Amino acid sequence: MKKTISCNHIIPAIVGVATLMLAANSSPAQVVTNAFDVASSYTGTGFTGNQGYGFGAWTLNTPGGGDYISGDNPANFGIWNNTANSATTAERSFNSALTVGETFAVQLMLNNLDSSSTINALELQNSSGTVLFSYWHQGGDSNNGWYSDAAVTAGTATGFSYDYQQLDSFAFTLTSPTTYTFADLSTGASLTGTLAGAVDEVTFLRSNESSSSPSNGQDFKFNTLEITSVPEPASVSFAALGFSLMLAFRRRLA
Repeated sequence: MKKTISCNHIIPAIVGVATLMLAANSSPAQVVTNAFDVASSYTGTGFTGNQGYGFGAWTLNTPGGGDYISGDNPANFGIWNNTANSATTAERSFNSALTVGETFAVQLMLNNLDSSSTINALELQNSSGTVLFSYWHQGGDSNNGWYSDAAVTAGTATGFSYDYQQLDSFAFTLTSPTTYTFADLSTGASLTGTLAGAVDEVTFLRSNESSSSPSNGQDFKFNTLEITSVPEPASVSFAALGFSLMLAFRRRLA
C-alpha cells in the first residue's frame, strides 16, 4: 500500500532548512574591486601605458603642458599646463561601462588656480568621448566646487571645498541606468543627478581659458583609480534554492 506523505510536514521542514541556510550565509556582502591602479605602479617620470587592471591605457594630450609621476610619498599622477588658451588631458577608458551599483572612486589634489579662467576637472564620458558628468574647481571658488550632468550645466557642488594641496577622496556611484550619486568622502558632502549615456571613460583636465599664461604651480594631481561593486549576497541564492525545493516537493506530492 502506497504511503501518503503530508506536505504539511515536509514544507515546514524545507522552510526550516532554507532558514538555516539563510542564517549561515547572511553576513554582509564583501566589496569586489573590478578595476584598480595607483601612481606608485609606474616607473620614470611619466605615466603612459597601462598598469593595474580593469582599465585601458592612458591617452595623454599635453600641448603647452605635460604629465609626470610626482615625488610625493606616496607618488601621485600629475598633469600641468601653463600655456594660454590651452588644456592638458589624461584620459582612460574602462574595460566595461559602469553598471548599476558600481562605484568609480578616485583621489584628487588641487594646487594653484590663480584666476577664474583656470580649471581642474574630473570628467566621466561615454565611449564616444561625450562628457556625461563633470566636477571641477576654478580659481576663486574656494568654498564650493561645480558640476554638470544631463540636467545641470553649472551646478554648485555645495560642501565640496577647494582643499589646497590635500589628497581628497571622491566616489561616483551609478544608482540606476540614468541616475548617480557623487560624494566627497573627505567632507561627507554629496549630490545626485541624471545621466544621458553609459559611463565608459574618465578624463582629468587642466584648462587655461584665458589669453594670459598662468603662473607656475598650476598642477592637477590624482591617484588611486578604482571601480568597485557589492554583489548580491549569497543568501539570495539560498533563498531561491529553498523556494525551488518547496515547489519540487509540491509537484511530487500532487
